[in-house]
Amino acid sequence: PRVNAASLRSWRKFFTKAKIVGVDNDKRVEKFSGEEFTIEIGNAARPRFLNRLAEIYKPSIVLDDASHKWSHQIIAFKTLFPLLPPGGVYVIEDIFTSFPMDIKYDVYADHHESTLNFISRLQGALAGAQTEWPPISAEEGELVAWIDAVFLTRKTVVFVKRTEPRAEEVARVEELKRRQE
Repeated sequence: PRVNAASLRSWRKFFTKAKIVGVDNDKRVEKFSGEEFTIEIGNAARPRFLNRLAEIYKPSIVLDDASHKWSHQIIAFKTLFPLLPPGGVYVIEDIFTSFPMDIKYDVYADHHESTLNFISRLQGALAGAQTEWPPISAEEGELVAWIDAVFLTRKTVVFVKRTEPRAEEVARVEELKRRQE
């Protein structure tokens, strides 16, 4: 949350009854925490920190508008999506950082796989009922089993969590685990 936490203030207009929690690694923004929203200071790329936040706040919607670094977006999704309740929504903003751009954007490319490529593999596995292609890990298969829908819009990706995992995909995950041992 920067610039007087303007992003958090804008979400308050849409989610008037929600408990809004922002995350930042800069202690100077802690001063914006108050009745409208809470600001937690920490590293959003650390699963332990994210797990702690999920345990405290129990989010039903996650909006990742953090560093936009590929590794951070992937780690946060892999950590928080499984912790959402059934029907929960996970949003990744500014997905445009996954595309080759001017030199000023190369700071986001900190991982061997872009966030968009990661999402595309999950979408492919979802659309293809997790057959042999695209190759996914057992961990990714568990994510796919819980994904109900993926919406790709301008600069944003939205995931909706199923009410329960698909039984046939759970069986495929078990098979993947056996193969990957």
